[in-house]
Amino acid sequence: MLKSPITNKQDLDEAAKIARRQQYEDERKKRIFNAKERLFGVDVRGLRSQIEEKEMQKRMEEERERCYNKQAELQQQIVYNKMRDEEKSKRKIVADLNNFRWHMQRPEQSRDYDINDPNSIKKSLPARIGDNDPRLGVSSAQIFSGEDLCSEERRKVQREQQRAWLDQQIQERKVAEFERRKAENEFDKSLLNRENYLDQISKEQHNSKNRIFHSIAEYNKFLSERRKNAALQAKQEEYEDDLAEIYNMLTSDMLTGKYGDRAEARAHGMSEYQLAKIREEQSQQRYLDKQRKTDMQTLDKQWEEHALNLDRQLVHQQFECNRRKKSGLIKNMRFNADLATEKRAQKEFNKDANVNEITSEFFEQFNKVTR
Repeated sequence: MLKSPITNKQDLDEAAKIARRQQYEDERKKRIFNAKERLFGVDVRGLRSQIEEKEMQKRMEEERERCYNKQAELQQQIVYNKMRDEEKSKRKIVADLNNFRWHMQRPEQSRDYDINDPNSIKKSLPARIGDNDPRLGVSSAQIFSGEDLCSEERRKVQREQQRAWLDQQIQERKVAEFERRKAENEFDKSLLNRENYLDQISKEQHNSKNRIFHSIAEYNKFLSERRKNAALQAKQEEYEDDLAEIYNMLTSDMLTGKYGDRAEARAHGMSEYQLAKIREEQSQQRYLDKQRKTDMQTLDKQWEEHALNLDRQLVHQQFECNRRKKSGLIKNMRFNADLATEKRAQKEFNKDANVNEITSEFFEQFNKVTR
């Protein structure tokens, strides 16, 4: 029961619920913890009665809540209408008061308004209107030499001039800003054109390099074919020279048995000039033949050097590639080793952290409540 001296219906209902729940709990403990009367299974009638009581209690609570909500809405509507009527009456009273003050209690309708008029100085005449003011007398001390009687006109002209200068400065600033933006746009366009030009130049350089490489490859192919043809031609000439030597040996005087003055036979019917010319042509042919052999040897040496340079470059590139691959493999092995170490450490930590010893406190936590 509640101990408070002041209770209402809701408190009484709550106390009844608590007492009923306590009674159910005591009956449940008697059924469950009594070994002689304890039944295995489910108490269907008890559960059904509990469900019916809960449904009835739920319906009663819903009905009570619906009545409360309806009564609260009605009261809120009444309060809202009352507040709205009061607000309307207040606004009407304030509007009537302001209307009365505006029409019947204006400041200029008071008796001493001329004393408290804030524009009295503005409405009053100045001490003098000009030098020809008839109110000025001899002893008025209102006319002095050096006075600026046109100060208002001068200030007006100065203000107009300042305004014109300000407008001119604003216009000049706008023009300068427009020119600056135009220059920036032109500069951006020039940068863009320059970048496009550089891209075009780079593309042309790339294409020209490709063409040069292609032409070098074609030229190397031509030189290779030329070298092969030269070798074939030299072999053919050597074969023809061998055939000619064999023919000369077979048709020589030694084999045919003809002996005589060979020099006279060779030079029969030829002059000394013709013989000298023949000797000169023979020496020139020997020199050309020697020069051709020298050129062939030089070309062969150049080709050998070029092949050696290519082999060195390929070996160096292969060495660099192997070195980078080896370095990458070493990094991967180190990273995998670190991961394996971390995984083993985590596994050991989990093995130590997830092992709990079973004590008597684990079994003592059961069979303490009915739920």
